[in-house]
Amino acid sequence: MFDTYTKQKSIEDLYEYNHKGVRKLLENYYRLQEEGTYSYDSMAAIIKMDIDRTLRSDLLEPIHLAIIGLRYALQLSFMEIQLYADIPLEEAMDAEEAAIQIIVEILDGKPNNYNAYQHVRPAEAFPDYILSVGEGIISPYIVTEALLTTMLEVTKHKDKLAKEVLRQRKQGPPSTFSMDKACESIEDEYPSHQTAASIESAGNKQAKKNEYDYFRNQDKKNLVCYEDFSNQAKSMRVSGRKKVVTNSELLGNKGMVYQI
Repeated sequence: MFDTYTKQKSIEDLYEYNHKGVRKLLENYYRLQEEGTYSYDSMAAIIKMDIDRTLRSDLLEPIHLAIIGLRYALQLSFMEIQLYADIPLEEAMDAEEAAIQIIVEILDGKPNNYNAYQHVRPAEAFPDYILSVGEGIISPYIVTEALLTTMLEVTKHKDKLAKEVLRQRKQGPPSTFSMDKACESIEDEYPSHQTAASIESAGNKQAKKNEYDYFRNQDKKNLVCYEDFSNQAKSMRVSGRKKVVTNSELLGNKGMVYQI
């Protein structure tokens, strides 16, 4: 029997409606969205609906919404917010604390009114995003590919990962394919391809000695001595009733283990 109560309880414990739980909820918003959409997790969907409704509250001021978008949707640090959004460090930190407190109070049942998002084209430029989110026109978590590319362009000079992601967005992922290697002949890429067909055929015993055998040539280069293997069985003792003669004329015992 599937224990739905335990699963729901674990999600509720992870995203409690307190300061710590709200921070986790804002950090894992996209993950929560995937769980509710693709895993058909009803409790995850309910929690997401609660936070979506809270973000439309008229108790949240433009600076609160902007900081939520910058900190949790775009995942910028306070130093980056000060650098790119021109919001002082202390002001950004105070605004985040105030926003978290307001969200906790709303989730706890504090009376408020809810604004409705407008059906507009999502912002593609960084300043337009801050303005639209702050005025409550769009959700802070409506982030377009064009906006992400813009942010990568802005941060690439200080972030090596952003620079690499931006390069892959334009040039594609790294590839091990080499055009020079693709133009090589099959004999150059696979030397064993030149081995005579009569030698590769296991049932053909009429192979000529002068036919090319890549693997035997490799053994010669590595100084492999076949006589060492042929003399090995002569110094061994075997026990058993039935003896067999191998192709290389070695005395051996079928199914038994040689003993020195």
